[in-house]
Amino acid sequence: MNLKARLQKLERHHSDIERGRFRMIVSQAGKPFDLAKATCTRTLMPDGGLMEIVNVDGSGQDLSDEELERFIQSHPIEGPR
Repeated sequence: MNLKARLQKLERHHSDIERGRFRMIVSQAGKPFDLAKATCTRTLMPDGGLMEIVNVDGSGQDLSDEELERFIQSHPIEGPR
């Protein structure tokens, strides 16, 4: 597959993902925030939707929306299960 075909395939996947997204963010109140211990799982569901489960170690109140989004986007998307 050439580069142009791969890019087109990625663009199709991106539009599919944007149509359905479920994001759950779990944090722990009263615990010091530590992004280094946070985890994120991103899974492409069989119906084309994207499920994202983010476990922020600590309260997460010190984390801006932009920082959280960058953290989530830094994790790969796994294929459907």
